[in-house]
Amino acid sequence: MTPVPTLYNDLTPEAAEYWATQIHSYTLQANLDTITHATWKDIPSTYIFCTLDQAIPIGMQQLFVKKVQDKNTPWKGLTGGKELRIETWESGHSPFLNMPAKVAESVAKACRL
Repeated sequence: MTPVPTLYNDLTPEAAEYWATQIHSYTLQANLDTITHATWKDIPSTYIFCTLDQAIPIGMQQLFVKKVQDKNTPWKGLTGGKELRIETWESGHSPFLNMPAKVAESVAKACRL
C-alpha cells in the first residue's frame, strides 16, 4: 500500500506527504490481546461512510455495515442491538485530518444520544 494516494488522497500534496511520514507500525500483540469489554455492545455507534476512500472502497464499507446489521451473519449482534448511526461524507480515508471540525461535531452529536 502506498499511503499518499490510499490514505490521504483528499489532502494537499504537502499535507499528504507529511502525514505519510507519521505512520508507524504497532505491535502484533494488539491483534492478539483478548478484549475484556467491547463498549460498542453497550452504546450506540456511528459509522461514517467515506465516499472518496481509496483504502476501503465505499462498496466494501457498505458491505461491512450490512453484515454487522444482519442477524443471519457470523457478526450477528455485533452492535449489541444498539443503534448504528450512519453518516456519509465526501472524504478520503482520513476525515480527521481534512475535516476535523466535522469529526468533532459527529463525536459531540454521538455523546448527546
